[in-house]
Amino acid sequence: MSKVWKQAIALEETNDPNIFSARITSDYCLEIHPDGGYLMAIVLHGIAKVSGKDPLVATATYFSASQIGEASVKIRIIKETSRITFAEGELHQKGILRLSVIASFGVHRTGMEDVINNRSTYTLPPIQECMKATSPSHRVTCYDSLDLFFSPYTLPPFREGDELTAPPKYDQTEGEFNLWMKFNDDGPINLLSLAMWGDIAPPPTLSLAQGKSLPWVPTLQMQIQFRGIPKGNIIKFFSKTRFLMGGYCETDGEIFDADGTLLALCRQLALFPAQRSKL
Repeated sequence: MSKVWKQAIALEETNDPNIFSARITSDYCLEIHPDGGYLMAIVLHGIAKVSGKDPLVATATYFSASQIGEASVKIRIIKETSRITFAEGELHQKGILRLSVIASFGVHRTGMEDVINNRSTYTLPPIQECMKATSPSHRVTCYDSLDLFFSPYTLPPFREGDELTAPPKYDQTEGEFNLWMKFNDDGPINLLSLAMWGDIAPPPTLSLAQGKSLPWVPTLQMQIQFRGIPKGNIIKFFSKTRFLMGGYCETDGEIFDADGTLLALCRQLALFPAQRSKL
């Protein structure tokens, strides 16, 4: 596991076995706020500690923006069966509920033959042909901990100073991002980190910006299905937004291991400011 990631989701026990202390770090921030998928992973870590199982599916609802600093994670087991533990978790800061997570935990079975496995039809060029994300203003601190390599086929025109530069292979008219992702210390991808990976990439609506300045789109609710155990230190992510209407947009994402094995499916609904809803 990446050392930075391990520290970022670390939990300390308290006198109550269902309550943990956490410290939200600046390592996975977008602008000034911690990434929602990262926060979800912290809560899932708490459920994993209490249940002794791995996440199968989880839905996070975000009530207010979290901040870097101390937090409290509260876990409640709703019901347990022989295979599945149903639980909920909350993350609080300064007495304010920031997000809640409803999740099902169990055991990922390995060695079983796939009955249906329609692999993604997306293609992703070799990482050497992709463009590495950078943050010149250092406002997106996750780029100090992660490496994101965008496909030139889905990377939109971008500004360098006053110049608008269009990647030569850009050919899309839908909101879509395809990319390689990894920890920059080459630490292995672990199961809990898939929640962060499913949210850390820029929203696909930005791929339609054509160099315009667009607002970030805060996540209202996010669901992730954990379908496989990561085996290496690099993954492929494919995300797309098909509908931007009424001031909201959805994003569907698929995460695959480097060998094409499905790891996670995720979907989220985000707020898109009404005055900027026309690109």
